[in-house]
Amino acid sequence: ELDRGDALLRDGRDEEAHLVYQEAYKRFPNSYSVLVRMGSANYHVGFYDRAQRFFERALKVAPPDRRWQALNYLGQTYWKRREPELAIEY
Repeated sequence: ELDRGDALLRDGRDEEAHLVYQEAYKRFPNSYSVLVRMGSANYHVGFYDRAQRFFERALKVAPPDRRWQALNYLGQTYWKRREPELAIEY
């Protein structure tokens, strides 16, 4: 299902992708993969506050080899929120 949501997001079908990710989130609220996708979907449509919250949660549960990804997404989100100091920190 996550792959289907990814394809929808790539095709610009943001709302449909978000629905797919929301269903996954309901089932797996502490899954790194789901949290990152929820953050990405919100980031993609400009909901940076929501994206930040999902990326922060993803960072807490990230496998060691994926922490860099969560940190990068979080930094990009802070940049979009016009918080350059935090963006650079992350």
